[in-house]
Amino acid sequence: MGFVRCPNNHQVGILLWMLPDQEVISAWRDSAPFWEKHREIIRQMFAPVTQALVEDGLIGSGHAVLDIATGPGEPALTIAALVGAEGKVFGIDPAPEMVEAARRATILGSKMQNSTSPLPTGCRSQPLHLTQ
Repeated sequence: MGFVRCPNNHQVGILLWMLPDQEVISAWRDSAPFWEKHREIIRQMFAPVTQALVEDGLIGSGHAVLDIATGPGEPALTIAALVGAEGKVFGIDPAPEMVEAARRATILGSKMQNSTSPLPTGCRSQPLHLTQ
């Protein structure tokens, strides 16, 4: 784990410096309906980025993948199809409205399974577990 020095010269884990900015999270929460409404256009726009992530990450059948800041579910939804029934895809996001949009997309695609894995202590993100 990385450490940083505070002004009082105490070491603090870097994760403590990564506390969410509530204004930014609020903006993402408010924009969730628009991301959901335009999901397919967004998926197509980001398809080259998703493909690059899959290639660079060597993601394939049976793999486990964590999508941090999953938003309304991309690239997690596309990757869930690649890892198949043997794999697992988890998406987390600090905006619960985004996670709910992703959950609705998985229900539409019949890929939904509720997560039973708790997030680490202190993690404020909302979990999403996708399977085939």
